[in-house]
Amino acid sequence: MISFASIRLLGVVSVLVLASLSIGPAHAGDCSGTVGGLSRTYNLNKGTGFLAIRARPTSSSRMIGQTFNGNTVGIDRRRGNWLYIYDDASNTSGWVFARYVRRTCDGV
Repeated sequence: MISFASIRLLGVVSVLVLASLSIGPAHAGDCSGTVGGLSRTYNLNKGTGFLAIRARPTSSSRMIGQTFNGNTVGIDRRRGNWLYIYDDASNTSGWVFARYVRRTCDGV
């Protein structure tokens, strides 16, 4: 048979578990940024007017997408001078050079 003390303890444990879930670490999407500082003239051959979204965090990596001045991107993580982002406008995830993204959060 379950005692009143057991039910009360279960209630306290449930409250603590729920509280810890809301205080947990930042998740992807908790941080965002705005793309900026790019040339206003688009030229794919010269690499101007867009921020390349790359498969890996290096400038020699394959370009898998592009994002543009004013676009808001979700930021998942940082590796050196690179950010792993999700760009809603192009529906693309990948690495971009961090210099061109103004972040709305600290620690990424």
